Amino acid sequence: MQVDQNLLVESDRIISSYPLPQLAEFTPYKDADFHPVVKSTCATRRGSTTSFKTCKCVVVGEVAVGKTSLVNRFCHKTFQRDYKATIGVDFEVEKLAVLGVPFRLQIWDTAGQERFRSIGSAYYRGAHAVIAAFDLSDLATLDRAVQWTQDACQTAGGESVSATSGACPVKFLVGTKRDSIGDTKYRTAVAAASAVAARLGSEFWPTSALTGEGVVELFHRAAALAFQVAVLRDSGEGGAAAGANSDGGGQKVASAIQLGRSPAGQPARKSSVNCCN
Repeated sequence: MQVDQNLLVESDRIISSYPLPQLAEFTPYKDADFHPVVKSTCATRRGSTTSFKTCKCVVVGEVAVGKTSLVNRFCHKTFQRDYKATIGVDFEVEKLAVLGVPFRLQIWDTAGQERFRSIGSAYYRGAHAVIAAFDLSDLATLDRAVQWTQDACQTAGGESVSATSGACPVKFLVGTKRDSIGDTKYRTAVAAASAVAARLGSEFWPTSALTGEGVVELFHRAAALAFQVAVLRDSGEGGAAAGANSDGGGQKVASAIQLGRSPAGQPARKSSVNCCN
């Protein structure tokens, strides 16, 4: 993988334009470009090799829906067929560049087992983005993704789950295992998921960790929106964050979101957190 020597970022981690949703009809975030404040802020910092922001993205969902496979496909470009349950929380840090400015995205891969639920919730705090994953071939996991989203958003800094309340981080409802179902079942899953996403105020993305379909684009989109949230909150323009527009679309951002903070003693690359730590 080529590395941009000026930014010290891998070439596929460079976000030079505003990433658009995969399915434009299934998003509450309607902007087609970065906010002017974000552009001007990045212009003044372009060329720096020091990370400007560190934002947090948490990945939640039921057991075996493919959360870890999603993260591994993006972070390590790998796919493992053998299932291994996450114990507690796994943690990744990816260095990206947004409009020429270095930026770190923390990705928290949480366990789906019920016994780890209370432990995982401790790691939702301060999240700028929430990815709730479900299995496109098992719509029961879609129903449970609603509660996962609500729990994560409430702990991250807000009680409401509507798209315009201003109380939640940016939210994604991500269907996994697109490769495992045919077109007819896929259309049924999309119809069900889009309705749930609209109710939650989330952006819907179908993906496949096996083939890589939609995975890099999803994380680029999540990173860009999280970055915009952080910059606008710092600038006092939080009401315009994450795609709020003149028609009232998009989502304002909770003032409780913690900006640019890293957990004390975070590892350089990855750690596992479990009940024994």
